Amino acid sequence: MAKSKDGILKRLGTIRVGVQPRITSKEYFEEAGIVFMDKNFQTQFLGLEIKETNKDKGEFDIHNLGSQASSALILKLLGVKVELSVSQFKQFLASRRETQAWFIFFLRGLNGELWAVSVSRGYGPVSRDGWCVYANSFDYPHDWVASGQIVSLVSLSRRRSGLASLELWRSGKV
Repeated sequence: MAKSKDGILKRLGTIRVGVQPRITSKEYFEEAGIVFMDKNFQTQFLGLEIKETNKDKGEFDIHNLGSQASSALILKLLGVKVELSVSQFKQFLASRRETQAWFIFFLRGLNGELWAVSVSRGYGPVSRDGWCVYANSFDYPHDWVASGQIVSLVSLSRRRSGLASLELWRSGKV
């Protein structure tokens, strides 16, 4: 478990997940153990068409957030690999049902924008049964607190040299 040079993010490990093509629905996310979705998440992530692509298969790193950080800083530190597909998000949560950790994901919504999605066990009676999911616009004005775990694609430099430019990534072509 290597500590990053900046001291903010520390890679905790890597997992593999697959993809399941279909249209997202409440039932689609319930399969991953999601029991609560806020209004933003419902608006942006219900009704998305999920198609299997090579991009959706692979390995994912988990990084511990060691200090407060904005979504923009996390993007700067992790680069293009921070954006996951909705299928990857679902498969990751399904594979981690027993954990009590809380996670931050970056997913592209129906509006084509990047959203920061926070997932935790929540509070109250819902917390015992599954995940609670909250979507915040990428420009969410508050920093994420330390101890959250960021899920990203495995570092491209670990698999092959080179990294797509931020402009290419923002265009959705990578």
